[in-house]
Amino acid sequence: MLSDKERYKHLVENHKFFFSQFILWMVFFISINGGLLLAYTGEGLKDSFEKIIILFVGYFASILFHCSCKSICCYTYHFMDLIWIHEKKIQNVADRIYSRAVVTSDYFSPREPANLSCMRIILIFSFLLTYAWGILLISKVRSDMGLWLLILTTVVVITVINLVLLQFVKVCFGGKLKKATPIDLETT
Repeated sequence: MLSDKERYKHLVENHKFFFSQFILWMVFFISINGGLLLAYTGEGLKDSFEKIIILFVGYFASILFHCSCKSICCYTYHFMDLIWIHEKKIQNVADRIYSRAVVTSDYFSPREPANLSCMRIILIFSFLLTYAWGILLISKVRSDMGLWLLILTTVVVITVINLVLLQFVKVCFGGKLKKATPIDLETT
C-alpha cells in the first residue's frame, strides 16, 4: 500500500505524462494535416481522383485528431480530479501544487489575464478542422452544384458524418470515465 505522499507523487507524475502525451500527439496530428494540405494544394497532383483521395485522408486524419484531443483531455481532467481530491488531505497549503483557485477572467481586455485552456482551444481547432476538410472534400466532389446548395449540403453532411463517426469511436473504444471519488484513491 502506498503512503499518501507516494500516491500524490504518482498522481502528479501521471498528470505530467498525459499532458506531455497531449502535446506530442497534437504536434503529430497537426503535422499530418498540414502535410496533407500541402499535398492537396501542390503542383504534383493533376488528377481529380488523387485530390479526392487526399481530401478523404485529410478528413479522416482530422477526425482522428479531434478524437485524440478529446480522449487525452478526458484522462488529464480525470487525473486532475484525483489530484484535487488528494490535495484536500494535505494540511499545509504551501505543499499543494494544483489546488483550485478562483480566477476572474476578462476575455476582452488586452491588459487583464484570462483563463484560456490550451486543451480547449485545440479541441475547438480540431473540431473546426474536420469541417474545413469536409467542406473541401464535398466541394471537390460536388463542384457543379450551386453555391448556396453546396454550403447547405456540406454543413448537413459533415455534421451527420461527424456525429456518426464520433459515436462509432465511442462505441468501439469505450465510453466516459467515471468521476473521480475519494474511494478511487483508496483502491489505486
